[in-house]
Amino acid sequence: MDKKRNVLIILLLTFLNFITNFLPLSFLISVDFIFGNVFSMLVAVIYGPWIGLISSLIGNYSTILIWDHGYAMINMAIQTLVVGFVFKNHYRYSTEAVLGYWIIFGAPYIFVIYYFFLNNSANAAIMIVLKQSINELINIMVVNIILIVLIRNKLFNAVREKFQKFSIEFIIKNSVAGITIITLLLFSVVSVNRSYNILMESLRNELKHSIIQVKNKIYLDEISMDNSSLNTSSQQENLKHDIIVVNSKNEVLWSSKRKITGQVFNEGMIDYFYLNEKGKTRMQKAANKPIMEKGSFMYKSNNYTIYSLSSKNILFTKLNNEKLIYFYTILGLFIIIIIISTYVSKRLSKPLELISRSVGDFNKHKNKENIKVKYNTSIKEVSELIDSFNTSVDRLVEANDALKESNNQLINISFTDEITNLANYRYLNEYWMQKRKELTKLCLLFIDIDNFKLINENFGQAVGDGILKKVSRLINGKIRDSDLLIRYGIDEFIVLLDGLEIEEGATIGEEIRKSIGRIKWDNVRQGLIVTVSMGITYSDNIEEHLEEIVGRAEECLITSKETGKNKITAG
Repeated sequence: MDKKRNVLIILLLTFLNFITNFLPLSFLISVDFIFGNVFSMLVAVIYGPWIGLISSLIGNYSTILIWDHGYAMINMAIQTLVVGFVFKNHYRYSTEAVLGYWIIFGAPYIFVIYYFFLNNSANAAIMIVLKQSINELINIMVVNIILIVLIRNKLFNAVREKFQKFSIEFIIKNSVAGITIITLLLFSVVSVNRSYNILMESLRNELKHSIIQVKNKIYLDEISMDNSSLNTSSQQENLKHDIIVVNSKNEVLWSSKRKITGQVFNEGMIDYFYLNEKGKTRMQKAANKPIMEKGSFMYKSNNYTIYSLSSKNILFTKLNNEKLIYFYTILGLFIIIIIISTYVSKRLSKPLELISRSVGDFNKHKNKENIKVKYNTSIKEVSELIDSFNTSVDRLVEANDALKESNNQLINISFTDEITNLANYRYLNEYWMQKRKELTKLCLLFIDIDNFKLINENFGQAVGDGILKKVSRLINGKIRDSDLLIRYGIDEFIVLLDGLEIEEGATIGEEIRKSIGRIKWDNVRQGLIVTVSMGITYSDNIEEHLEEIVGRAEECLITSKETGKNKITAG
């Protein structure tokens, strides 16, 4: 079921990539930002880089339909692969990874494609490089923010399973950088649109002025309205823009575009005047769209119309220079913001990491001064948090010491084994009743002295009691203050290891076993070796009965006994 669901999610995200590319956001004049690759990068992050690569190639096929070439599709697919690999081990540096990718590969690749293969000017190619790099930086930040949101949603188990939590550095950096780059981009949109409107108005005024120049020349020089006269007059005027003169029958009397002189004119013809057959990109096509102004007048009892024409290429040439400045500024500030936000987030997260580490140290019962957080900061709230934590450490240590004293008194009253001075099996039940709700997880180590009955029979009970005492002291020296050691039977001990995984408990058990095996008993008999067998089990269920846990450990102990003794068995 999960496999089918994952396949459906991958197909859905790939489809969303394909469709979203057809819904661009036009942030700047003739510059569209597309966000379809966000979905394929999500596939790479959640399901692996190679699946993400395939998703990106399929999803971004739509860019071929939009831009008439597949170079962008290849670039986005490679970037998706890089993002997938980076997220496997270094997710917090995903934004920097995309920036590095564009510096090393993406920018040179796009410049070469647009300058050498798609016949753009150097300035236009650089602008496209900057635009696409900013677009993809926004995309990776959108991916990161989506992941931060989805990790809290139970519907997206794949995200929750792969990323249980995100660091504060990752969250702050992407949030701050995302807000900054969007703000700068919006500011650029306003500025460039304002410049575009000013330039457009200026160009239209020039076109109108060209019409007035031609009309004045006709009136003042009383030009005969034939092709040769108009041509001579226009050359003398040295007009800045293209001119077409038509009569009342829409016949072209004169045109700077000589191909249509004598033809019947219609305004639809204008689109072909500035057609650039080499233009392959959307920007090239947009730049060659015509701008037209016209003016009608009467001369010698006849009606005439003058068309003044130009292309948007003049506007875009001027605007591209302004866009370059904005794009350089956005990228520069973005890099600065990434550096600053990384520094600030590390300053914020460092004390939290120290506190988290200190909590772990407290569980291991290290020295109080070693547990306290020592970190100087100028941030008031963080400083107060550290002071509050250190105060709590003092109180908890005092409470813990008092609790240990209380436990010792309780043991000494009625639950002490006479030979070893350890707690006995009766105390184990009391301890479990009091502590079970405080324990989140524990290991139970069941220890049995091998051949103890024979030792008693051969060397006497006094020797046996001496062995019990020495073994119990050794075990007690190997465990923590928070752990519990009891004598459970004649030759049996139980150790409750609080808060440890089974691997950690087994390590302690193995150290105890080896240490006991190294004890010399030459005072009893030359070459005598005492060994122990052990069984260990683990529980993180506070509702589980103590008898069940002890029973599992005892079964493991029996296995150790039956398979050669002097070993530890986990289960």
